[in-house]
Amino acid sequence: MDRINSITQECFGALLQLRQFGDHALPSAELVHRQLRTFFDRLLKRAGELGFNHQDAQEIAYPIVALADELALARADTFREYWLANLLQFHYFRENRAGDGFFTRLEEVRKDSQRTEILRVYYLCLIFGFKGRFRVRGGELELMQLTETLQRELARTHKFDTETLSPHGDRPPDSAVSAKRTLPLLAISAAAVVFALLVYTGLRIGLSSSVSSLVEEVAASSPQQP
Repeated sequence: MDRINSITQECFGALLQLRQFGDHALPSAELVHRQLRTFFDRLLKRAGELGFNHQDAQEIAYPIVALADELALARADTFREYWLANLLQFHYFRENRAGDGFFTRLEEVRKDSQRTEILRVYYLCLIFGFKGRFRVRGGELELMQLTETLQRELARTHKFDTETLSPHGDRPPDSAVSAKRTLPLLAISAAAVVFALLVYTGLRIGLSSSVSSLVEEVAASSPQQP
């Protein structure tokens, strides 16, 4: 298991569960918020243990925190109202504009060839479905183009294989390219690993896979660095 997967898999697994739970089965917002804080605290600690400095550990956490807030704010009214008053991005970064901040930080990471692992975290959050400021009508195409550009940039680092990444690079249900691809992945929750098959139907798909498993699959297929 590579270190990005080791650092992020617990958070991505929890966010997968947050996405999959129906509103009637979703735990209270307070409980989810508390558990996610525990996971993010462990992410930051694990990043330090695996050799990332404080700034880079924060940079790994930032896009996943932004994704967590976006997923939570898409839930039903009571859940959303609690989350609006308790944004994880404010708890960890003292800001409330991660929908823009995600892409601002992403551009800075792209300029530094030594931060490819961090760039991969941003890419994975986009694969998971983060939209941020591109949530507005017409933003989907631009977001898709950005995601594909990041895929090519990662492939050029020789840490990734384009043919391996491409089948796993599909967007969630509202993607313009969802109907063209099939994406089998491993699904992982914070408690256990569950295998699931993701099948595309028409223009919409059902996502039952974990981006954390994507990290592991990509790492396994990547050429080893000397």
